[in-house]
Amino acid sequence: MYHSSKRVLYSAAFVKGQQDAFLASVKYASRIYLIGLRVHAVDEHIWQPLAATKSALFYVGREPEDFHRWAGENLRKSAFSIANSFAEALQIIASHHGS
Repeated sequence: MYHSSKRVLYSAAFVKGQQDAFLASVKYASRIYLIGLRVHAVDEHIWQPLAATKSALFYVGREPEDFHRWAGENLRKSAFSIANSFAEALQIIASHHGS
């Protein structure tokens, strides 16, 4: 479990690799789907790269107000809430695939 003041005690190289892969994915993606990810701004390793990316963000979850508040605070214009659950989002995500 991540906490900003917690040291990585085990598998530090693996954790660093995962973080680097996330950053690269965010950098090169044209669309990012945030599925079941709660907005928790103190998780800067996740939310700062998402705030900085030019990719369109599509939120799937039960806290769309929190997501839209975060998007507004970070001047994110291409940030959309598309569904409350993954099951509801499947058709929408599939329709994006062809566009």
